[in-house]
Amino acid sequence: MHYKHILFDLDGTLTDSHDGIVHGMQYAMEQLGHVAPEASALSWCIGPPLEANFAKLLPGADAQTIQQAVDYYHDYYDETGRFENALYPEVETVLQTCQQQGSTLYIATSKYEVHAQLILQHFSLAHYFEGIHGATNDGTRSAKIDVIAKVVASHPIDCTSAVMIGDHNVDVLGGKHFGMDTIAVTYGYGTDAELHDAQPDYVASRPIDLLHYL
Repeated sequence: MHYKHILFDLDGTLTDSHDGIVHGMQYAMEQLGHVAPEASALSWCIGPPLEANFAKLLPGADAQTIQQAVDYYHDYYDETGRFENALYPEVETVLQTCQQQGSTLYIATSKYEVHAQLILQHFSLAHYFEGIHGATNDGTRSAKIDVIAKVVASHPIDCTSAVMIGDHNVDVLGGKHFGMDTIAVTYGYGTDAELHDAQPDYVASRPIDLLHYL
């Protein structure tokens, strides 16, 4: 099927951002005086909003402490973490092919919007996207469904001819909420169980496999 509008998640879908995010989480916890989990135990943190992650990592913490953790995370991420990142193989081929086929591309990420813009510029990919949308620095937009809502509100998108692509259940469920088709990618950070339960329309095990559906 040819989709007129294609929404991509960023972390775990286009870029392998594991190291930068995990190191940022560890740094924030250490700054707050906690012993940070090993990196291998923090992969689940990639994708969901930071506030939700720190609420799980710091049970019982109040809102002020959670916000302090988020601030520490961004201290690290702004300086170092955003560049501890790599493109998945053949991602640019996928983006280029979709654009050549006449699709309009967008980013819908739980990452801060400004970070998403800088990362896409770093990899020379920003020009593929009509809109780059993410979480806001003031916390007023963080959940994936709210980010997708922003994309839909900001562009002339017919959701019946659109598809949302991502590696977590929130990507699939968010796309479904707006009547879009959905593609789950299994090479990212979401678990097979969560993606199965979300019931995506299609599943891709490699970036290049997305072209079978797009």
